[in-house]
Amino acid sequence: MSGFEFTFSMSATTNLERILSTLRTSPKTFPFLRLPPELRNKVYRCLLVSTKTFTVGLRFGSFDTSLLSVNKQIHEEASGIFYEENIFRIPQSVFIGPPIIEQLRDLYRLPPSRLRQLRNLNLEIPVYGPYHDELFSQQVVMNVYDLTRPLRDSRTPLKVEINIVEPWVETAAGLKAGYFIDIMTPWAFLWMERRSPGEEITKVNFKILSKSPHLPKLLSRVATMLEFAQMDEPTLIAPN
Repeated sequence: MSGFEFTFSMSATTNLERILSTLRTSPKTFPFLRLPPELRNKVYRCLLVSTKTFTVGLRFGSFDTSLLSVNKQIHEEASGIFYEENIFRIPQSVFIGPPIIEQLRDLYRLPPSRLRQLRNLNLEIPVYGPYHDELFSQQVVMNVYDLTRPLRDSRTPLKVEINIVEPWVETAAGLKAGYFIDIMTPWAFLWMERRSPGEEITKVNFKILSKSPHLPKLLSRVATMLEFAQMDEPTLIAPN
């Protein structure tokens, strides 16, 4: 194979289409699966790993993941790289919907087995005050707890960025520390359970986007809980 240089560009749509077409229709003219695994992995990374964040939805935006459906072997080899090396964002709409595990499995192609492969998560979790239906808060808290369960079973390094947001401005004045603690507690338990001596396999960062004038005072209770878990204090961000 010396003397050959393979160059793949994510911006070159024609090159991507040509590679995928060759893999699907003309395997004899390009024996891709005979390449050494390390070269195949380079191809998978060029085609399936992005610097952009994937928002969980019915489609992964305009990103082409059809390589995963070429055949069983390529799917098994490439899917690990796709799920482990990309950043996945779960928007707040998923947290206020039906049970989150069923949603992710049935609608968004993220069953528990795939959730355990994720290494970078960006979560947008809404917090509701007393002016809204209590079912909103209950559903969000239940979904947060349920989401942490498959992640506890994984021993791969995991980085989670959690953005706690207020869906409506009028919520701010009625917010209480308990609303934040309910959302943060499952992640504190996850962090403590996955912590190993001399090895940090889980990194959890909290960011709170709020206009509540009482937020610094409320978060003193939150800080006490995080200090007990030996976690960093949340970053406060005032949205425009």
